[in-house]
Amino acid sequence: MDHDLKPNIRLLLADVDGTLVDSKKRITERACRAIGALREAGIEFAVTSGRPPRGMKMIADAVDLTAPIAAFNGGTLVRPGDFGVLESLTLERSIAERVIARLEKEGLDVWVYAGLDWYLRDPDAPHRAQEERTVQFAPTVVTDFQAALQQGVAKVVGVSDDLDLARRVEKSVQEEFGETMCCKQSNPVRQHDSAHPFEGEVAAAQVATLLSGRHPSPSE
Repeated sequence: MDHDLKPNIRLLLADVDGTLVDSKKRITERACRAIGALREAGIEFAVTSGRPPRGMKMIADAVDLTAPIAAFNGGTLVRPGDFGVLESLTLERSIAERVIARLEKEGLDVWVYAGLDWYLRDPDAPHRAQEERTVQFAPTVVTDFQAALQQGVAKVVGVSDDLDLARRVEKSVQEEFGETMCCKQSNPVRQHDSAHPFEGEVAAAQVATLLSGRHPSPSE
């Protein structure tokens, strides 16, 4: 085998939590060194996560990202400098409204993500402080979610400490909305997530094609 041959790798796309950051949500020195080594080898580095876009600002600042950031597992892509939105897969407004109503009816606290913002009604909602520490920005407290719906909703999250309730709601929402969205329990204790059906399938393709100057459609 010719050890001088190098693989034709142009891009490495990494997750954030459990990969780049420690238990205190700080990027590790080891990760920074690895990213530097990639760049020296001419390999572009990008990140993806279920986090909202601004929840990855600390990563972008720490390693001076130049590639698009794939938030919501590829559902929203933003520029690393000014966090301008490049691509965004959002729920149909009628679907988002119905999901929000269903979660609230079932007794879950609702968080709505739209654009670069995180909206909630109750500032004392369970796990709000923990989420704020993780994403490192504060939510916008609202009386209703009209502003988020007008922007276009990227993700709706139902929060509860009742695991059985979260599982029941996940099943009922999946049964009602079927293939119109991606529905999953993202945290074993507290969260039910509803997002665009292509979320999670397009992150690598979206980042790679944006780097090459071609904007893909969700079906590619």
